[in-house]
Amino acid sequence: MAEQKSDLEKILEKMYSQAKKKKEESIFCLRGNVLVSFPSAFEKELDEIKRAMNEAFGGLTEWKGEGCWVSPENELVCEPVMVLYSAHNCFKDKEKAVKFLEKLLKMGEEAKQESVFINTEGVSFIVSPKSFLKGDKLAFALGEKKK
Repeated sequence: MAEQKSDLEKILEKMYSQAKKKKEESIFCLRGNVLVSFPSAFEKELDEIKRAMNEAFGGLTEWKGEGCWVSPENELVCEPVMVLYSAHNCFKDKEKAVKFLEKLLKMGEEAKQESVFINTEGVSFIVSPKSFLKGDKLAFALGEKKK
């Protein structure tokens, strides 16, 4: 039975798809956008995510929203969130995208979030920060070999 890809692997694969198609290892392209939703109550963590998105994508737009889900107790839970949106054509340093994802997951863990929401190129992912911050999952997702 084939091993299933993790959410983070799917995100990175989607993000890198254009560069892979062009077989240009030095260019990393997003054809559309990156969108993150994060609870408004965590101002320090939001500031860190904003900085990482600005560094990776050259800017962002934000607006207030509300995130809702059904709890394990079958209760509707809603909280205020900030929606962070970045759009761009290309940038050459793919490590910036990895740093952004690492920061997003780290801030999710610091805010004790069970999951974080990210959408890239119209595909949404709900990712558990704890599961990806243990070990060398980002390097694995990028196809890099452990030393």
